[in-house]
Amino acid sequence: MESFFSLCQGYENIRYKIVKIDASGKVKRRLLDLGFVDASVIILKKSNFKGVFLLQIRGYVLSLKRKEVSSIMVENYR
Repeated sequence: MESFFSLCQGYENIRYKIVKIDASGKVKRRLLDLGFVDASVIILKKSNFKGVFLLQIRGYVLSLKRKEVSSIMVENYR
């Protein structure tokens, strides 16, 4: 039974483990190049107005659009 869900459904200040990227083309390649495979990620801030997420992954902070974040599948960090 898979317990994966989209990162955009996650909560702020909770650690998640990235399990797969459901994107294609340049977006998927860019996320993989940034080290989004088997990494832990924390949502630092969710902006409902602009649809921008501030994420912490592998020691750096970056912002992604809701469309990009919705393609990142995660599970609860163990």
